[in-house]
Amino acid sequence: MRYACDGLNAFDLHDARVREAALEGRDLLWTLEDGNALPQCPANPHGRAMRVPKLSLRPCEYEVQRLLVWSLERRDPESGNLQRLPQDLPPEAWRDALLGADEVLSATAREEEGALLVELGFFIAGGGPYSEATLACSSVRLEWETFPGLAWFEERRAPDAQ
Repeated sequence: MRYACDGLNAFDLHDARVREAALEGRDLLWTLEDGNALPQCPANPHGRAMRVPKLSLRPCEYEVQRLLVWSLERRDPESGNLQRLPQDLPPEAWRDALLGADEVLSATAREEEGALLVELGFFIAGGGPYSEATLACSSVRLEWETFPGLAWFEERRAPDAQ
């Protein structure tokens, strides 16, 4: 069976791996491994967070508003600790950064002034820096085929409940 959801906030994609990234027309398409459909996901009939081993995340008709990379390093003058600071990535590098994503740390959506904004936090492949992208989209679509079991954080709460 094929499942679909238009609500990005109905998913926990922390630590999901980006297995494939592509552009399809004006859409960005990330094929992810190891996401979790939360109980509020309308397509999740189980009432608990469920593991989704493979899914696609599609911000439709997206436009990058901003893309930050945390790659600038400096020493804090007081503590001496090394800090990473964000810097804006120039527009000509946005496409490569989004297509070079390797691991998702956060993915949320919100409405602002009538626009759907998607916030993605991710690492770039090959040991690249942590990056944060803000995309304006017409919609977001998630699709997957199976719920093989509970999400890892549900398993910790009830190890024998499947």
